[in-house]
Amino acid sequence: MSANSISTDASPAPDNRSLPADAPVALLARRDAHAMDVFVREYQDRLYSAVLRMVANRDDAADIVQDALAKAIENIRGFAGQSSLYTWVFRIAVNEAITHLRRRKLRLTQPLPDAASSAMSDATDNPADTAANRLDYQHALTALAGLSDEHRLLIVLRDIDGADYQQMAAVTGLPVGTVKSRLFRARLALRHAITAHTHQPDAEAAHEPT
Repeated sequence: MSANSISTDASPAPDNRSLPADAPVALLARRDAHAMDVFVREYQDRLYSAVLRMVANRDDAADIVQDALAKAIENIRGFAGQSSLYTWVFRIAVNEAITHLRRRKLRLTQPLPDAASSAMSDATDNPADTAANRLDYQHALTALAGLSDEHRLLIVLRDIDGADYQQMAAVTGLPVGTVKSRLFRARLALRHAITAHTHQPDAEAAHEPT
């Protein structure tokens, strides 16, 4: 699979279509060439759309998707079937994107998702403080990376990828009501994590000579 093979057109949040019958997990585990080709074609564009919204760079997004798909195939025997295959692969892609951003230490180029911004506004002592939209992206990524897999998935789907509740339910396999309640808890966890990281002393300043 090459970066050029991935469509760069934006697309809606993915649905929960399963891997076609001619490319089951068992064939992927045996590294069947046709199964791997179907797997890549089935998921690459949907993953690319979500990853691009996270990293804001087309080439980086294409590379991350390639790495995520390769890692998924390499570790396919670890897929336990407790979620849809797409959800499992999506989590791998999200984790790869977060790792990429943390490694690059990219700065925030657009406001944090509304949930994170409002959470920070509520958490600050000064209601007029607008620091949330100017937070170093590293703090936000560290907070996001510290969430559980489920919480991180829900935050990315809703607040980064822009999925609606029906789409989120399709991806996660959960009822819409359950998605809403768990998203609420995920946002609360993110709020607490961002607050904790924001109020930590700057690491470099802590090591400055006195």
